[in-house]
Amino acid sequence: MKNIDLYYQILGLNQGASLEELEKTYQDLLAVYTKYQISHDPEFRLNAQKKTKEITIAYEELKSHLLKTHRQNLEVKESFKILHHTKRFRDLKWLTKYF
Repeated sequence: MKNIDLYYQILGLNQGASLEELEKTYQDLLAVYTKYQISHDPEFRLNAQKKTKEITIAYEELKSHLLKTHRQNLEVKESFKILHHTKRFRDLKWLTKYF
């Protein structure tokens, strides 16, 4: 979990950031550092390339984490739906004995 916190920090996002916020921040940061890569100073260009790689890794890991969390939440909700419908079906089945 510490890596996830670090990735949020690299991108300058808060813990509860949405996927849309993540994508917008990534695009904005990438635009800035891509401009720096055009610099005539080789050291400056190298630092910009390193930062771009760091930002891209943070983005990919956070995106994967957010999508995984989202899928898990959907699975839990779906499980509760199935459980709820199964219970209702059993209750209805029980009632049909008397009619």
